[in-house]
Amino acid sequence: MTSTQATKRPGRWMTRVCLIALWAGCGTETSTPTPLIEPPPGTLLEGAVVAGIAVQPKVAAPGEPVVIAIHVPDSTVSTLTLVAGQMGATTTILMKGEHDGALGTTTVKAPKGVGDWHLSVHGDSDSGPVVGHALVHITEQPGCDDDETMEANQCMTPSHGHRLKKTGGVLVNVPPVDREAPDARLMIHPRAAWRYKDTLVGCHTDSIGVIPLSALTNPSQNGNAAPLIAEVLMTAAGLDACENLVVDPNRRLAIAASRGDSGKSGGLSTWSLPESTSNPLKAPTHLATWTDEHGLEGLVLTDDRLYAAAKPNRVLVFSIQADGSITLINEVTVPGLTSVWHIAADANHLYVTDAGHDDHVHTDEEHSGGHLFVLDRSNPDAPALAGVADTTGSSKGLALLANHTVAVASGASGIDLFDVIQPWSPTRMATVDTPRSVTSLAYHAGYLLAADWETVRLYDTNDRGVLRLLDASDFNADQTVTANNPKSPFAGLVAASFVSLTDEGFVIAEFDHVMTGSLMPGLDAPRLTLHDRRRVVAAPETGAPLHLAIRMRNDGREPLWVSIQETVYVTTQDLPLILGPGEEGAMDVQIVGLDQPDAPETILLASNDPTTPTRSVSLIRVEEGYSVGSMVPNFHLPIVDNCGDGVCPAPTTCFRLQEALSVGKPILLVFFSTW
Repeated sequence: MTSTQATKRPGRWMTRVCLIALWAGCGTETSTPTPLIEPPPGTLLEGAVVAGIAVQPKVAAPGEPVVIAIHVPDSTVSTLTLVAGQMGATTTILMKGEHDGALGTTTVKAPKGVGDWHLSVHGDSDSGPVVGHALVHITEQPGCDDDETMEANQCMTPSHGHRLKKTGGVLVNVPPVDREAPDARLMIHPRAAWRYKDTLVGCHTDSIGVIPLSALTNPSQNGNAAPLIAEVLMTAAGLDACENLVVDPNRRLAIAASRGDSGKSGGLSTWSLPESTSNPLKAPTHLATWTDEHGLEGLVLTDDRLYAAAKPNRVLVFSIQADGSITLINEVTVPGLTSVWHIAADANHLYVTDAGHDDHVHTDEEHSGGHLFVLDRSNPDAPALAGVADTTGSSKGLALLANHTVAVASGASGIDLFDVIQPWSPTRMATVDTPRSVTSLAYHAGYLLAADWETVRLYDTNDRGVLRLLDASDFNADQTVTANNPKSPFAGLVAASFVSLTDEGFVIAEFDHVMTGSLMPGLDAPRLTLHDRRRVVAAPETGAPLHLAIRMRNDGREPLWVSIQETVYVTTQDLPLILGPGEEGAMDVQIVGLDQPDAPETILLASNDPTTPTRSVSLIRVEEGYSVGSMVPNFHLPIVDNCGDGVCPAPTTCFRLQEALSVGKPILLVFFSTW
C-alpha cells in the first residue's frame, strides 16, 4: 500500500478540468471517447448475480465525468438500470455479450455535493436478478490518480480487507463467586482506557487498573480469561466509583472523575502510575482526592490546567501538581446548562456537551435534545460563555476535528457536526445517522472513531461537514465458527461507550471488555454486521415451523452477499441477499425441531466478508414463551437511591419480586440505561 499527500497532484487536476470542458462541449469535440477500463468479474450466486462494477476515476470533482464499466458473468442480459445517488436518477445501460458474460459501459456526471456517491445497477438475466454497487468519492480537494482512493487527505492505492483490525481484548468484568457477600464487586464495567507505555490504564468503575498489553488475548481466542490486572479500589480515594479518566504520561499521573451516587459525593482523584511496566506490575498509588457534592463527569487536560465537567451545570478549573495535589482555581456556573457531560479544549475555547435533561415537559414544537456550549478561555482560569447551539439528541461525547469543526455524539440521533468558526454562534452543518446510539467520539489525523453501542464506526473527515463511513465492526469472534463448531466465543460489542485513537491505534471500552486495535488505511471490503445476534425461541404448540427474520447491514465499502446455511432444521426460501455499502436487509428462515433433543442452537450465515465469512445467530431456547397474563419469572435487583431524609443505607439491599408480590405491593417496571 502506498500513500501520498493529495495536495501534491495539481497537474492531474488540471488535466481533469480539460476533460470536463471537452465532455461538456466547450471545446472542438462534443464528446469524450469512453476510456477502456476493465471491470472486476461479477459473481454468480445460487439464483442471483452480483455485477462487477469499475469506476474511473474513483475520486472525482463535482460535475466531472465518471466512466462506469459493468460485467455480468455467465449470463444473458440485454439492459441494466443504473441508479445514481440518493435522488435516484436512472440510466439504461445496453449490455453486450462478451468476457464470458455481458459487458456494458456508460459515462455519467458527478453530482455537485461532496461525499460518497452510491451507484447501483439492477436488472434481470437468465441466471436470476442482477444487482451491483460501487462508490465514488466526490470531493473538491485536489485529486488522486485514477486508480487511487483518498482518505484523511491522503491518496493511496486501495487493497482488499478491513480498516479496523482488532489486536487484542480482555474481559474486565469478572463476576464474584458470591454475589450476596457484603464486599461483592458487582459493577466492574470498564469506563475509559488509555495507552500508557506498554500497558492500558483504565477506569473500571470501582477501581483504577493497569493491564499489560502483552496479557491481552489473541483476537482469534475468546478473551474470557482475565489477565494480570494491577488495580486499586476507588475506596482508597474515599470514593465509590469512577466515570472518566485522563492520563498525564510525562508526570506518570492518572486523574479520575467520579459522579457519585446513592447520596454519596463524587469528585476528583489523582493516582501515581508505576514507573516500570515490567512484571510484577504494580498497581497505581492514590495521591489525592478532591470531593464535590454533585460529582464530576468529563475531563480535559491542557498544558497547565485541568478542566472538569461538574454536575449539573458547572465547569471547574484545577491545577494538578506533579505530586498529584489538587487545587481548585475557579468554579464557573454556565447559564442555560442543565446536565453537563463531556468537555474538550483547543487553544482558545472549551466545548461542553449538555445532555439536556430538565424537569420541563416539552411540547412537540420545543427543542428536547441537548446542547453544545462554547466557552472562551482566553483567560484560562476564568472561562466565559461565548455561544450555544442545539443538538439533535442527548449529547454526550464530542471530538474536535480540523477546520473549526466539532463533532458531537447525540445518542440515537447520530453524530452532529458543528461549524465553530464563529464561536459566539456555533452552527450545525449536518447530522450523520448511525444504527444505534453514539456516546463517545475520538479524532486523530483525519479519522473520526465513534462508539455506537454495538459497533465502532470509522469515518473519513476529509470533506468539511461530511463524514464518509470507511468501516464499522462489532469485533465478533465468529472467524472461529464452523458447521462443526457453531458457537461464537464472542458474539460482539455490547454497550460500547468509550473510544480513544492515537498513532498507536485505538482502544475500546464496552460493557465487559477492553479491546485494542490498529487502523489499516486504504483497505476496502464488505462487512457483515448483524442486528440479530441472538434470538429467544420456543417450539410452537402446533408443531408448525417457527419463522424468524434475521436483520443485517453492510458496514463495508464493497457489495456484500449473504446466504443461509441450510440444515435439516433450518431452511429458507430467500435468494442470497445482496447489500450495497451502508444498506440494511433481512432474510427469513424457518426453524423446526425445537422440541427435539438435538434442537438447533445456531443459525449460520455465509458471506463474502473476508474477516468473518461465517457468522452465527444464537438460538436461546425456552420451554414456553410469554403472553399477556403469564406469570413473570422471579428476579432480584439491587436497590439504589433508597434514601430517606437524605440518609442512605451503607449496604446495598436487594428487591425480590416474589417478596413484594406476597405482601401485595404494586409493581411498575421501567427499563433504562445510563450508557
